[in-house]
Amino acid sequence: MNVLFIARATLYSGYGGDTVQILSTAKYLRKLGVSVDIRLCNETIDYEPYNLIHFFNITRPADALFHVRKSQKPYVVSTIFVDYSEYHQYHDRGIYALPGKIFSRDQTEYIKTIARQFKNKETITSKEYLVKGHWNAVRQLANGAALLLPNSESEYQRFKKSYQIECPYRIVYNGIDLEVFNPEYPDALVKADSKKRSMRSKNRRKKEPVEPYKSIKQYRI
Repeated sequence: MNVLFIARATLYSGYGGDTVQILSTAKYLRKLGVSVDIRLCNETIDYEPYNLIHFFNITRPADALFHVRKSQKPYVVSTIFVDYSEYHQYHDRGIYALPGKIFSRDQTEYIKTIARQFKNKETITSKEYLVKGHWNAVRQLANGAALLLPNSESEYQRFKKSYQIECPYRIVYNGIDLEVFNPEYPDALVKADSKKRSMRSKNRRKKEPVEPYKSIKQYRI
């Protein structure tokens, strides 16, 4: 299977948690024999070689809708859904605090998306986002997905409640990279059978990301 990851334009210049998730998922899918390419949303992409597109960050639909329409390929979304509205309302300071105090969550996200054009030079790839608005664009992206891939049941339920939508989904927990967190270190809370445990854990973690790709056939592809 050939899978195309499409990520935000600042994936490498603005390193974040999603950067780790995307790079690690690609790394271990490749070890399982899945062909994965990572491209940025502002790049010109040839979609033809790919069976499936994998997007990340459901609350950044401006990065994805253009590619959904242009490619006409089935896709999944790792939602990485976080509601920042309370943070913006109560913890932002100065001029940055104004949108969260005046506008709704989705209006604030809309303003942030436009602001990124000027602050981070992030071009809005999907121009239809400007017409649809944030709320409708998120719902459209979710509705068209073969599967949503939240990290937990809680994440999906929060997304469902926030956007009043139900979609096919499969929980994919964040894995532990045993090449970084080595359970065989002396100070780790691991018994003598740590090697066996780590191997079982490693096998589970490796297999988990590929499972959603197998299961989406029963949904919308």
